[in-house]
Amino acid sequence: MKKIKKVTLSMAILAAGLIALISGFVTATASAQVRTSVVRANLVARMASTTRFASTTRMSSTTRQAMLENRQNEAISLINGKSVQEITSRVVSLNALSTRLSSMKNLSASESSTLSNEITTLIGELTGLQAKIQADASSTSIGTAGALASTSPLRQDFTSITKVYRVYALVIPQTQILAAADRVNTIVISLTTLSTKLQSRLSSVQSNFASLQADLTDLNTQTTNAQTQAAAAVTAVSSLVPDNGNATVAVSNEAALKSGRANIVAAQKDIQAADKDAHTIVVALEGMHAGTGVGTTASGTVSSQ
Repeated sequence: MKKIKKVTLSMAILAAGLIALISGFVTATASAQVRTSVVRANLVARMASTTRFASTTRMSSTTRQAMLENRQNEAISLINGKSVQEITSRVVSLNALSTRLSSMKNLSASESSTLSNEITTLIGELTGLQAKIQADASSTSIGTAGALASTSPLRQDFTSITKVYRVYALVIPQTQILAAADRVNTIVISLTTLSTKLQSRLSSVQSNFASLQADLTDLNTQTTNAQTQAAAAVTAVSSLVPDNGNATVAVSNEAALKSGRANIVAAQKDIQAADKDAHTIVVALEGMHAGTGVGTTASGTVSSQ
């Protein structure tokens, strides 16, 4: 009996230990499952968070791209509109110059033809440039890097309006100087005719008009000087051509234009002096009832502007 009880007790103890072991294993397994579930839940949460972040990033990138494209569209529209404005104003100015050129009476046929051809060529080139800018504006790839960089066709074409087709920097002042020189020569012709009439009247007067004769001599000198200055102005600017971005030619053109303007200013002063001499003689002759019959001088203001 005692042995049986001992065995039974041992078995009970063994069973209890086994139950405890099994219970611990179950508890550990359950705990491991819980930990696995937690890890899995955390992983899922992180994946969900990553997915949301990626989605947000994609949305942000799309928004930035849309903003970039909008800015590029606005810039292209601005460049296109500005180019139309700049080119149109230059073509209008060139057409006005062409009309003015046709009215010049004292410019040589070769000088007039050269400048007229230059104006016609410029008008054609500017019109073609405007069409090219509009084509470039339509074909520019929106949203691409460098679409509107300084090296892009659209930017380069727009820049060439002022850098290459230097209408305001050369052609307009060039024609203005030539027109002023033409005006000087027209006045010189009138003063020369007046001088001949005044000389005839002075020769017929039976009095000592030495001082008036000196005025007439000065009138002729000033008239000749004005004509010389006008010719120098024409020579200085008539053969100039656009620099097309060449800095050396640009400097040379500017120097020639400056010289031509100085010639016109000097010619204007000569004309004014000659006009004053003529006025003095006419008034003196009329005061002595010499009956000049020549009236007043035909001179007017001359400007290189």
